[in-house]
Amino acid sequence: MTSWLDSLLGALTGRDTPPAPARAPSRPQAPHTVEETVSAVLRRQMPVRFGEPPRSWLGGLPRMPEHVEWPRDATPLHFVAQVACADLPPALWGGLGPREGWLLLFLDAQAEDLSERAQSVRVLHVPTLGPERHPPDDSPSMRDEGYEGYDYRFLRSGDEIPPTWRGWPVDVVALPDAPDARPENLAATLYPGAPVAERMHPQDSEERPYTWRGALYVVDSAIRALGGRAPAAPPERDVTRVEAPGWAAGTIAALDAASAEVRAKLEATPLARAVEHYRGRLAELADARALLLDGDAPIAGTALLARLQASRDAFAEWRASARGRLDALRTRILAHDLDSAMSEEEFRPIHDALAADAGEYWALGHVSETNGSAPVRGRVTLQKLAARGYAAARWEVAADLYVASPEQRALIPPDLLARAESHWRALKDERPHRMGGTHDGVQSDPAPSPRSRVLLFQMASDYAVQWCWGDVGAIYVWIDVARLAAHDFSTVEAWLECH
Repeated sequence: MTSWLDSLLGALTGRDTPPAPARAPSRPQAPHTVEETVSAVLRRQMPVRFGEPPRSWLGGLPRMPEHVEWPRDATPLHFVAQVACADLPPALWGGLGPREGWLLLFLDAQAEDLSERAQSVRVLHVPTLGPERHPPDDSPSMRDEGYEGYDYRFLRSGDEIPPTWRGWPVDVVALPDAPDARPENLAATLYPGAPVAERMHPQDSEERPYTWRGALYVVDSAIRALGGRAPAAPPERDVTRVEAPGWAAGTIAALDAASAEVRAKLEATPLARAVEHYRGRLAELADARALLLDGDAPIAGTALLARLQASRDAFAEWRASARGRLDALRTRILAHDLDSAMSEEEFRPIHDALAADAGEYWALGHVSETNGSAPVRGRVTLQKLAARGYAAARWEVAADLYVASPEQRALIPPDLLARAESHWRALKDERPHRMGGTHDGVQSDPAPSPRSRVLLFQMASDYAVQWCWGDVGAIYVWIDVARLAAHDFSTVEAWLECH
């Protein structure tokens, strides 16, 4: 420190007073809370802009430097999203967090409770892009077959479920976060002037595939369904009921009364569709009656149980032989380029073969017209077993082609493309993919602002990206304000909420 005497001597001798040493600038204290005014919504590109490399995307493969290790818990985590920090609004998270590099989200898609394992969710911040990284060889599939989630039953088995989701480029859209500033119809706001369907999950009747991959999904879904549970033997209470004296005679009388009721409805209806239904129902009731007779006499309970068992055995033989016929169809399909167009003439033989291939069995069930139990015939065709494959042949294939390339997108029939885009724009319960701001809770209410922790990621269920979190819920990832200010993403908190 310079004394007053030194200053006086300096003035008398003409020497300059030595400057005081500069103080080191103090580092601003990290805030304990932030007031949030903006949120960043990750809007899927529609259409995808193939002429430019994506800056941010959902699903697909991450791009991170080669020295960065793939996050893992007991097994490698699944890659969810990669977002360019430079595109985030300046005011996001109260101005905290990085605005350069990329934020990446990984999680364990098979975890039933993300909050119980700290390492089941990881967020990385990388300064630069790297090459596309494929998941490690020991990565699990995207779905635990015993848990709720996206329906992959258009594939032959759970072993064929991939370790990655469908990749989809997104744009970062800044929106005000004040409660009274949020639009009532967010999907229409995100895609102004474009049609938005009422639901994000399209449902369709059986229509033909338009690519050979779609035909493969049809056949593979039938193979998957054939591996389901076989018809079960009657429970003990039904066995006891059937073996009771007079049960067959009483059931025959009830079936006769039911037939008379259906016949009266048939004679009274003018509708062609109803006529077809009632005639079919009369035939079913007549066949059930015949199963209870030996000649003109009602059969004993043990005889009926034997007939039921014989029908189940015959059905099991049909299932076993049907697998061979489906494998032969599959081999024919695999001889083609799966991502090439398939005409109606090319699919017609496959369709007809599946529709004609049927198996039947008898079981004891409730007959509404009799208000009691009676023999009920089960009949399935391979076409019916392939219902999920028919839907996937349209919608799964359409989404894959849409994000692949302009040439492959052109394979989607124009009418289907327009319908698909309207569904892909839709949001479940107005819940988007969001970063920052107030979260859209399924079971929880928003925390008041200012907040001591902020929303890093809100990942909503999204059929276009193959996300169905639990029962169509959402995943929320949070970080403490102090850690965000220090760009420390080593510790985050996450949970799943669903209906």
